[in-house]
Amino acid sequence: QIGGFVQVGAHGTGAAIPPVDEQVVSMRLITPALGEICLSEADNPRLFRLARVGLGALGVVSEVTLQCVPAHKLVQRVSVETRAGIAARHAELLQHQHMRYMWIPHTDTVVVVTCDPLGEGDGGGA
Repeated sequence: QIGGFVQVGAHGTGAAIPPVDEQVVSMRLITPALGEICLSEADNPRLFRLARVGLGALGVVSEVTLQCVPAHKLVQRVSVETRAGIAARHAELLQHQHMRYMWIPHTDTVVVVTCDPLGEGDGGGA
């Protein structure tokens, strides 16, 4: 499933966090013409950059190695705003590490979810 996630150029909820394809270190691709090929910046870098968001057009992704960050805890906050409130606070809300809007159709209601690293004294046991 991670191969498909990478292939469509998926992204997370952080405005400053790059899309998942930029976290790919290497991948194994099964192609119709070349069979199984391994791709990375060191091995076939041009095809590697194309294949990171290949939409399945270059073959089937059978293996992916991702660059990860150390495990960390986040504090999630949920609030409700109007669309006008979102327009007024959008720049402020972008300061959170992760932020997403969930508009409730046929209403003026927007659910706002923000996440930031857990700081000292924020609680959340080990």
